[in-house]
Amino acid sequence: MVNNYSPLLALLIFVSGLAHGQDFKAIIKHPKDDSTVVAAYTGLMKSFDAKAIDSVRFYGKEALAYSQRKKYYKGECLVNLNMGNVMLFHSGFAEAERYCKEGIRIAEKYGFQEDLARGYNLITVVYGKKGDYVKATDFALKSLRVNEELDDKRGIIASYMKLSAISVDLKKYDKAITYANIADSINHKTLKRKELEIGIVNNKAIAYAELKQLDKALAMFNRIYEIAQNNPEIDDFQKPSALLNIGMVYKSKKDYHQAMSYFKKSLDESLKYNVPDIELKSIQNIATIYYDLGDHQNSLKNALLALEKSRSISSEVGEMSQLKLITDNYTQLGEYKKALSFTTEYYEKLNTYNESKNEKDIQELESLYQLEKTEEKLQIANEMNETRTRQRDLSIVFSVFVFGFMLVFALAYHRIRQLNKQNMETKNQLSESNQVKDKLFSIIGHDLRSTYSGTLGLLQMIKEKKLNEKDMELWINQAISQSYSAIETLDNLLMWGYAQIKGGGQLNPVAIRAYELVNKNIEFLSGNIREKNISVYNHVPDDLVLTADYNHFLFIIRNLISNAIKFTPVNGAITIGHTENGLNEFYVKDNGVGISEDRLIKLFAFSGNSTEGTNEEKGTGLGLLLCKEFVELNGGEIRVESELGEGTTFYFSMNKKNV
Repeated sequence: MVNNYSPLLALLIFVSGLAHGQDFKAIIKHPKDDSTVVAAYTGLMKSFDAKAIDSVRFYGKEALAYSQRKKYYKGECLVNLNMGNVMLFHSGFAEAERYCKEGIRIAEKYGFQEDLARGYNLITVVYGKKGDYVKATDFALKSLRVNEELDDKRGIIASYMKLSAISVDLKKYDKAITYANIADSINHKTLKRKELEIGIVNNKAIAYAELKQLDKALAMFNRIYEIAQNNPEIDDFQKPSALLNIGMVYKSKKDYHQAMSYFKKSLDESLKYNVPDIELKSIQNIATIYYDLGDHQNSLKNALLALEKSRSISSEVGEMSQLKLITDNYTQLGEYKKALSFTTEYYEKLNTYNESKNEKDIQELESLYQLEKTEEKLQIANEMNETRTRQRDLSIVFSVFVFGFMLVFALAYHRIRQLNKQNMETKNQLSESNQVKDKLFSIIGHDLRSTYSGTLGLLQMIKEKKLNEKDMELWINQAISQSYSAIETLDNLLMWGYAQIKGGGQLNPVAIRAYELVNKNIEFLSGNIREKNISVYNHVPDDLVLTADYNHFLFIIRNLISNAIKFTPVNGAITIGHTENGLNEFYVKDNGVGISEDRLIKLFAFSGNSTEGTNEEKGTGLGLLLCKEFVELNGGEIRVESELGEGTTFYFSMNKKNV
């Protein structure tokens, strides 16, 4: 509910860097000592934002390599923790976990207690953000124990605050308040730090809000605003943040007048102190309250502002939220065309967001794999160290077997080279398969989703009976056209999948009357044919009988006729026939736009792209690839003749017999 201020993330403090404007690269090139070099690398890492995360990784690896080369273990520990901190904010949790674990391992090994406490703190946040609250609690308690041994009051307070934040996430609100009170008591007796008090009070406010004790939550957020207002050293973002949370509490109390007042104050303060995320949340809440009050014009106005702000700060979640609210407002205002447009945009953005999330999940899995490999290497290294210890005592015995070992090694090396060669061949095959797979996923993820995003929006409008007859006819015709394209795409994908599963070599030859199958496909595609008023002629002899795979022939004819329809203009003509030139060929001829020479060369190679038809019809480029495969499986060949502006003729041969 009221959780604008994240207690776990608020506790993270970046490592201290060097003075602003200092030439870090010059320091690295002419170092005074190892600690200065590591500090300079840290400064470089901090100088990049989230868009340059690869640069951060580069300098992080450089710093680690330097520390390892110099055997500067303190620096190696610090760099790992700093990288864990950066990756927590800008990359993935698995990568952050990997760096934090390595930093903790070094700190434990060499007794760097302060760094150990910091490592425990960081990994607590990592597991908290991942939702692994058992591990988060375990490391928070470990951090507390180390900080108590160091008598580090700030660290002790931070540990209790983390325990409080974890309890909030676990919905154990009474426990969260208890931990926060302990932290508050220590702070008041010792450090008396206002920025810590804000974090502590914020945790309690969130807990009270979740317990529906809204007056207590309101008092807490007002206290935060008072502290921020009276203490210049407090970060400026605390003021608009507190005002926003006060507005959220009033919104929960359904006091919309007061809520609106505080959201507007929060907006003014966020603009004053340049806090874009608070600015966005303020506008979003203003738009929502106007909608709840039935003022759809003002709600729409603010939702459009929030949409623009979401895009400027790359907030995908905020963008989707506002697209939905804009759609609802246009619907309430009776502007159904605009509502349908924003509905389509919403579903397209949702699809893009899901795809992006899937890619990030894959990156997380890759980072997790690297983490597991690192731990595996560490285990292997420990085992090797134990082995070396034993080997020192048995060195004389092992010397007798040196020659035999070298012989075995040579044989093993030869075998490994053979296996590597086989692996490389397999890798190349997998690479080619992955390229086809990626292109097919692109088709499914883009072409099919784009088709059904618009159709889904249309069906929603029809369900709500918001379209007049003229608009309904226009949009339904568009949906029908898109659905024909989607059916063809699905048909091609299913046939491709069937061919792959069956290994491409499964044939079921039967006697086929070609004339009847051609007519069957013409009837199947009659809707597309009528739409463009195309004349289609079946000149295949009605007594012609083939011995071929029924489904393959049906698919080939359907795809070639469908392609001809796409690239034939309105009022054009298509002819399907059979040649008597001794090659046993069928042909599908059109008088359409033709094909250029550069496209003819790669016509039967799958690229995942296709040319739009004369009415902007879309395809996948997969159909001709399958036609070629099926023709060759049936002992034939396929070829094409075409000239730009004159038309195209596809020829394919199959076994036949006359009866």
